Amino acid sequence: MKNDVKKAKLKLHINDEHEAAHAVSKKEFYSDELESLPDMNEGDININTTYIFDLGDKVEVGVYFRNGLSKAINFDKVPLKILNSNDEVMAKQIFELREVGDIPAFSAVPWRLFFSKENVLTNKIVMQEGWHIVFDTNIKAYNSIKTEFENVPPDPEFDKLRKYLEKLPLMSQGNISISLYEVEKNNDGELGVALIIRNASDKKVKVEKIPITIKNNENDKIVAIGTFNIDNMEICSLKARYLKLSFKAEQVLEPDFNVKNLSVYFNE
Repeated sequence: MKNDVKKAKLKLHINDEHEAAHAVSKKEFYSDELESLPDMNEGDININTTYIFDLGDKVEVGVYFRNGLSKAINFDKVPLKILNSNDEVMAKQIFELREVGDIPAFSAVPWRLFFSKENVLTNKIVMQEGWHIVFDTNIKAYNSIKTEFENVPPDPEFDKLRKYLEKLPLMSQGNISISLYEVEKNNDGELGVALIIRNASDKKVKVEKIPITIKNNENDKIVAIGTFNIDNMEICSLKARYLKLSFKAEQVLEPDFNVKNLSVYFNE
């Protein structure tokens, strides 16, 4: 019977937040290490273990997330296990992997994982022959949904804002998201709220009202509450908009608070 399964040819992917982003020698090391990993088939997604170190209070594991699909993927919360050569569980933990970012088609990303000692089920963790990390049940891999600003100019002064957009939690197809960027109290007593609104749908959406409640985390009291009417604001498909709103001084219900201790809610 003819075997039509092709071996995936992968390239190294390093995003701007990775430790090797600005180190040529590191990239060369990872490229060579990637070449030494076992072959994988097109259409597969897997994880390969390169080292395991016991650091005392935690266990560090070097891995490669490899994407053999023809489209980019990214991960959410993923349960992982360390198995020994007999496939017995040595450690298990759920990891938040959104920081890994997008893994492009036919690419691999080197990463470091840290297992907390309370999640280690053996007294001795070392890199032994046959020890490896595997995905546990209920893995979630998502197609990438990218949004980019449609009302922020490509000036260096807005780099911080664009990087903040890139680090926001991933969105599901068809959703609309409102995220807080910052809260600041002006000298005149006004309370400014800066937002990022993202549209992950395939259609343009219109935003007409945004209800906002601001609470003081120290005493759970409402600092400000109100609904803002937005005129003529539309967000194109897979785009994001930056929006600044402000509560007037007379709308601020509590005069004394630390802006770092505020929580913002977008509901009635």
